[in-house]
Amino acid sequence: MLELDKVREELQKEDVKSDTNAKKKLEKKKRGLEIDLATHTRRVNAMKMKLGPMTAMANILFLRTLSAKFRGVVLATLPFTPPGMLKNLTHRGLDGEDFTQMGCTGFYSLSAMIARAVVQKFFEVSPPRSVAREAWEKSQQRTEAIVNMFERDSKSGGGNAEKKEKKNKVKMVRGSKKRR
Repeated sequence: MLELDKVREELQKEDVKSDTNAKKKLEKKKRGLEIDLATHTRRVNAMKMKLGPMTAMANILFLRTLSAKFRGVVLATLPFTPPGMLKNLTHRGLDGEDFTQMGCTGFYSLSAMIARAVVQKFFEVSPPRSVAREAWEKSQQRTEAIVNMFERDSKSGGGNAEKKEKKNKVKMVRGSKKRR
């Protein structure tokens, strides 16, 4: 994480400096820093992918333990009746029909969601907005290219599909299957 922050800071410093005499040198260094940033970002994402399932299992086990320990205990009383799915989540593990009461499962789930958001904001775990925007634009370009490819194939009248169909036909020759 520290290396990633250091590379980001260097990249930002290079953006600020713009000396006309050393422009080529700066561009080369900037490209190198961008490659380093991409490499470090890939490493961080790979680490997140490995830790994700373990974290999920730990959360599930912890939630089951809490639910068993606090079954039927009201942890909080809400000043309103929660809507839809939240109603079932907050009242889970409690007896009765008073949906303003919150059980352990609802309390833990809402607390975990809030804590996750605060931790991500505090440690800046999410990728920078510029990186996310670039990734979004690249995915949009790829999607548009695929859509255009399919549109060209559909406009051609299916001539290619008929050729492929003829190519893949199988005929029987002397008791064995052979392709045409």
